[in-house]
Amino acid sequence: MSKSKNISINSYFHRNKLWFSMLILADIIQALAVVAISYFISCVFAAVGESSMDSIIRLIPLGAVTLAFFFLTQGFQKYVLRLFLKKTDSQIRTDVFSGIMSKDFKDFGEKNTAEYISVMNNELEKAERNYLSMMPYMLETIILTVISAAGLFFYSAQMAIVIIVTAAATIAVPALFGKYTSDATDSYMQAMSAYNVKIKDIFAGYEVIKSFSAEKIIKSVHDRTLASMEQKKYKYRSVNDMFSCFVILITYLIIIIQYIIAAYLITKGSITLALAMGALDLGHTVNNQAREATSALLSLRGTRKIRGRIETLLKNTDEQESLDYDMGTFDAISVRNVLFAYNEGHNVLNNINFTFEKGRKYAIVGGSGSGKSTLIKLIMQYYNDYTGSIYCDAVDIRAIPKKALYGRLAMIHQKVFMFDDSLKNNITMYQDYGDDELSEVIKKAGLEEVVKNNPLGLEQRVGENGKNLSGGEQQRIAIARALLKKSEVLILDEATSSLDNAVAARIENTVLAQNNMMAIVITHKLVENILRQYDGIIVMHKGQIAEYGTFDELMEMKAKFYSLFMLNN
Repeated sequence: MSKSKNISINSYFHRNKLWFSMLILADIIQALAVVAISYFISCVFAAVGESSMDSIIRLIPLGAVTLAFFFLTQGFQKYVLRLFLKKTDSQIRTDVFSGIMSKDFKDFGEKNTAEYISVMNNELEKAERNYLSMMPYMLETIILTVISAAGLFFYSAQMAIVIIVTAAATIAVPALFGKYTSDATDSYMQAMSAYNVKIKDIFAGYEVIKSFSAEKIIKSVHDRTLASMEQKKYKYRSVNDMFSCFVILITYLIIIIQYIIAAYLITKGSITLALAMGALDLGHTVNNQAREATSALLSLRGTRKIRGRIETLLKNTDEQESLDYDMGTFDAISVRNVLFAYNEGHNVLNNINFTFEKGRKYAIVGGSGSGKSTLIKLIMQYYNDYTGSIYCDAVDIRAIPKKALYGRLAMIHQKVFMFDDSLKNNITMYQDYGDDELSEVIKKAGLEEVVKNNPLGLEQRVGENGKNLSGGEQQRIAIARALLKKSEVLILDEATSSLDNAVAARIENTVLAQNNMMAIVITHKLVENILRQYDGIIVMHKGQIAEYGTFDELMEMKAKFYSLFMLNN
């Protein structure tokens, strides 16, 4: 079975330690360039103090070299940072996507798909900008601050102590705003997720909204959700604006204090004007970096809850066992004493016992809520918390990795998902197959006319949700998918219920014509000439198998199947 473990976002720094180390080196070199600029400024003021034009002219080459060094170090640091962020951003998005896709059906279905989209689009972007990008920036700030602070002692120990102590006061600001920022950020992200869910629902129900002329009421629903999100965004911005104003106030207060003390030391003769200006210029760097550090710290703290949600999706799934597991062929699927309930105390399936044999075709019929689809979902491992056992030959199906199981079983739902891509990619599911193999499957699935009637053939795009194809054509594509991967079992969960009888009959005939393939078909369309072709018909009632037999046998019994058939014909 596959195993998974949580991954911390911080692990991406370790995974890219080479680029992270280069980034540290680039930050150190950049910090030295900043100190060099400060030294050049002090040299300029010293030359002015000498009132010598020759001294000023001699500084021009030094200035050119200093600026060139600064430009090159800036470019190198930005280049390394871009590469580092490109790698980490790509890795975390890939891993979050893999984490979502590794969820089982039950866990995945607990959230609206729009919430996952919100994580991929909004929360990951926030985490990338305010954490993955901010951590290297924080590192750059620390290195620049430390080297600049050390450089201050070259000018004046007194000025160095004053600037370092006053600048350090800025670092205390995040302690005042950290919790408010974190809560406001999380609240805003949650509201944005809720808005995405609502938008997805509205757009998905576009036809229904139009049919019932419900545009006005739906607009009011949208506007309420939007207003809630905008209110949370307003609060988020308010907290950040308040923080920014407070930091700017503190920064200017610190600068004023530093200039006053510098003026005092100059008047006392403790430091020259040139050294004071060099120290103050380097002090500006320390002040700015302290201010930037407070913003960075606040951004980092603001992502705490977002990071928590992302890390729950960061699953390192070990697929090795699934890849190595050889399921082989099997002769039967056996259901033994199976009981299952979605909610405790109300069994949907009650003591189910049945054996599906290789190569045979089975129809499952029954009223709504009789347990037909639930039985299929248990066979497909949608749920594993049932009593009893389901076996592939002698192997408990719960012991078979899903990847291996789905290599043998294929399920076709009522609504076939179609990618907005070519016919070929929708049939092959983006996998490589030979032209002969693909042509054979197209023929077996009855798709020859579909391909022939499209100007671009297999390269014709099917449109969003397959809008360029009929329901029957979409079902045939689903059958072709199953045939291509050489599934031994084909399961149809009311796949033809939305099709007219003629199209539904053609689809079922296509399924029934597949030799050596077990077929389990849940159907509401009780058409005699189709039902007669099944090897057996399972009649379900109140979570139990009430009857089983061929069409003629069940009709002769004149019990539940007979009543269902007569009611539908």
